[in-house]
Amino acid sequence: MKTWLKRSLVVVISILTLGFISPSHSLWTDQNDHDKDSKRQKSEIQHERSESIQLTESESHDRKQYVSVLLQEAEAQVYTKFGPRIKRKIEEEFHQMIWPNMEEVILSFTNALSDEELFSLRISNTPGRGESEKIFHLYDDKTSEDRLRIHVRREHPPLDGYYFHFHYHTYKDGFTEHFSLGKIYWDRNTPPHWMSA
Repeated sequence: MKTWLKRSLVVVISILTLGFISPSHSLWTDQNDHDKDSKRQKSEIQHERSESIQLTESESHDRKQYVSVLLQEAEAQVYTKFGPRIKRKIEEEFHQMIWPNMEEVILSFTNALSDEELFSLRISNTPGRGESEKIFHLYDDKTSEDRLRIHVRREHPPLDGYYFHFHYHTYKDGFTEHFSLGKIYWDRNTPPHWMSA
């Protein structure tokens, strides 16, 4: 069908129906579209075959990308937990001494998971306030069960200053054992509450 005829039909139909009924899409297309569709289908099949070959590469990329996002969220939760007053004083030491250990624990934990388990893993977004130990928990979104708990505890040994003891617990032993990530010395003075301004 000629182009001018198609356009004039669209205009006439639009005017007659006051725009309430739009013309059929078959007016826009040509009979040659069937040939184009078959060519598209052939190219899509070839594309699917090449995608299946690259699927394992993209799956590993997706895993790495997802774990990277989890690590970014984890680091953000740590700094939220600190609050501005504590962050100012220990941020650099935390980033040099504790964060690499925490990152390693999260990476080894996530590497041991299947794809399904990994992609249902979430990070809690409410660190504990005041004197609570909780920084964040990695939990299964489907069951809402914790899998890994990252905590920090204040310690005050006799005749010594205050320390922040970073540690984690796993579901494997029912979260009973403390696995140390490291300690940071605060001061002889009592540290402020978590998340305090």
